[in-house]
Amino acid sequence: MTTRHEQAPDAPDPALVPRRRVLADTAVIAIVGGNTPYLLPFFGALHDRSSRHAPVPRLDLRVLGRDRDTMPRLQACARALVADQHDVAFGDDPGWCLDGADVVVVQPRVGGWAARRRHEHVAAELGLAVDEGLGVAGLATALRSTPVMRGIAASVRRRCPEAVVVGFTNPLASTVSVIAAAGCRVMGTCELPTVTASAVAALLGIDDTRLAWSLAGLNHRAFLHDLRVDHHDAVDDAVDDVVDALRERGDTIGGVTADVIASLRAVPLKYHPMLAGTQAPRAGRAAALRGLRRTALDQLSHDPTVVPSSLQARSMPWHRVALAPLVLDAVGVAMPTSHSLELVGPDGVARSHRAMGDGTGWRMASPPRPPRAVAAWIDLFTSNEVALQALLADPSADALHAALASDPTVPADRVGAASLALEEFLDAFSASPVQHTWSAA
Repeated sequence: MTTRHEQAPDAPDPALVPRRRVLADTAVIAIVGGNTPYLLPFFGALHDRSSRHAPVPRLDLRVLGRDRDTMPRLQACARALVADQHDVAFGDDPGWCLDGADVVVVQPRVGGWAARRRHEHVAAELGLAVDEGLGVAGLATALRSTPVMRGIAASVRRRCPEAVVVGFTNPLASTVSVIAAAGCRVMGTCELPTVTASAVAALLGIDDTRLAWSLAGLNHRAFLHDLRVDHHDAVDDAVDDVVDALRERGDTIGGVTADVIASLRAVPLKYHPMLAGTQAPRAGRAAALRGLRRTALDQLSHDPTVVPSSLQARSMPWHRVALAPLVLDAVGVAMPTSHSLELVGPDGVARSHRAMGDGTGWRMASPPRPPRAVAAWIDLFTSNEVALQALLADPSADALHAALASDPTVPADRVGAASLALEEFLDAFSASPVQHTWSAA
């Protein structure tokens, strides 16, 4: 039987955790990089949660984009979704978006879908797993995104230095660390731990509220551990129940098998099979999502006040589960909510933490140490993240090689080829380490 043991290290640095805003009637929410129909579910989630909880400040939602042709359609649909509860405007002036903001959501897709497709191609050509937030493609995304993240951080410090900054751009752990290193208090948020916990509860046939769990890791490289039902101290029983249920059904949790959960004594997130080398996502996701975006915009051309039916083809729980609750919590809405956050530690690495919010602040959980097998994985992921942050801080061919060599998705015999393949991204990053494309001049 396993019981609670000593507290885990790597607590977030208090100097880098955002302070909740104390607001009365209104709040300004700046969304940097949301000129896409994929943002529309966020407005629906805000409306739903605002309708259930009172009082809620009237939100002045400002969305900073670059595509003027699509803005009128997206703005009309967003306004229809929030009804008369909040104000929504889309624009392309960074100063207008950021001035006086209480919350800044940072979520630009730097380089657009063409860049994501290029990153997928690089990974596929090397015969490696493809994902925008992990592996070779994730590293390419970090190199491309970091200069823009620094530019946004500089503008936030100048335009709205007291704002709560919410990172929402993949690779999330890396971009949150970059924003923090640029001088901002920032937290990232992700829906996946909560969604995974819900899947575990459903498997056990219990309500989500009856399942207690701790979180450890780095964003998509995280684990749910210390599983307990009804807050019983014995945790092995819950893990065994999960394993037995999966084996009985011949099922998985997001592709994670019963054998993996049994060996870890924890439930990893759905990306673990890729990290462990047992699953290799292929290229093509960028093209598919770009096509779906085009279809959604076409549908908005016919009626911009109705959410495009085509969006139902993509599951987007992150708005409902993570972003909307955190935004409302940040402006003081009294709404008890559990958040899965990425918070930067004294070593500059952003790690996953659970926190409870109720409109008065965020209370960080103090989890027990994860099981030994999980801790070994986290050490590996942390070493990789440290190497990546070293590359972003001081780019060089040697630093790129070190970051790739520490990545569990890159076999040792392909590190050299991967380094050569990423030289173009390294050269572009070195030539322009800070960009103000998305930020105020």
